[in-house]
Amino acid sequence: MLCPPIIIPAAGLGTRLRPLTDTTPKELLPLGGRPALFGALLEAQAAGADDVCVVIAPQKQTLAAWVEEEAATGTWGFRITTAVQEAPTGVLDAVERGRTVLGTPGRYVVLFPDYVHLPDQRGLSRLLRAAHGRPGTWFGLRAPQAEANARMGGTAAVWTEPLGDAEGSFRISAVEERVQPPPHRSTFAVLRCAAHQRLIDAAPPDDARMPALLSELARQGLLFGATLGGEVVDLGVRPGYDDAVRRFTTGEAAWRP
Repeated sequence: MLCPPIIIPAAGLGTRLRPLTDTTPKELLPLGGRPALFGALLEAQAAGADDVCVVIAPQKQTLAAWVEEEAATGTWGFRITTAVQEAPTGVLDAVERGRTVLGTPGRYVVLFPDYVHLPDQRGLSRLLRAAHGRPGTWFGLRAPQAEANARMGGTAAVWTEPLGDAEGSFRISAVEERVQPPPHRSTFAVLRCAAHQRLIDAAPPDDARMPALLSELARQGLLFGATLGGEVVDLGVRPGYDDAVRRFTTGEAAWRP
């Protein structure tokens, strides 16, 4: 099973974590003795990645330096490059910057570094295994839980239909279109297909388009998801980061590639 190229959008300014991010990029905030971005690199490594591009804002020079140092070590087993998003114009634009560097013509992974999969960092490899040999765009999914939701920022609400396979996969039938609580929410990774990219390319990258874009993919029968086991913690909001720090400090959680 080959791992497609991976884009890690890390150009956000971390405003929800201030004052922690006033002097430190959120991706470099300490967690378990490592910078938080370490978790995304572990995910890429476990998935067998060959190419990873980290998209960085120009003012996050310390993050750029850390990524360059990690790339220079050669210990990860994959190539690490960087792209720059000159202005904070959203995730779709950031990912396009990464695609320009990687030149990805087909499927590729968007791996969001705000989220850490526990108890290990193998959520992406499980997602790729569920999607292997199947068409469409695939999201990692989690079942909403009131306690966990209080420690997480907003993620896409999705309505699902079980595919009945051994991987616990689902067809996604709708995205953010209904009032009642959804059976699943998206998590930290998405495997984008060529049809998904064509919809993105049809207009300038604007995050406001994402719900409609995903709904169109669902209408075409090209939107799927898989539950990944374990749980996902959100480092992008203060309650989630504080909870993750507590877990790593007490030994309840650890970096486990």
